[in-house]
Amino acid sequence: MQKEKQRPADRDWIKSLAAAMTALAAALLIVGWGRGAFAYPDFAKDIIENGAMTPGKCCVTCGVCTKIMRQPTGRPGCPVRDTAWYYPEFQRVLGGKKQ
Repeated sequence: MQKEKQRPADRDWIKSLAAAMTALAAALLIVGWGRGAFAYPDFAKDIIENGAMTPGKCCVTCGVCTKIMRQPTGRPGCPVRDTAWYYPEFQRVLGGKKQ
């Protein structure tokens, strides 16, 4: 069986897209990162200083942060990358149940 080709992860091309958008606009442009910033708040610093993002720090698009945010008392964050704080928040808000 032939191994299926994976598409590039967002972290592989988003910095180039942001640079191209900024160049085309010829002005300062803010590029939204969305929930990926919960998982990896220092992504911009890593791109500037290292020229790339660290895959182990990136959002895994599991959607748990969205489930927490949808609850009236939920505080947004990443239970995967910041387990010490946000897993207890996940337990508190959702009771640890899959929605």
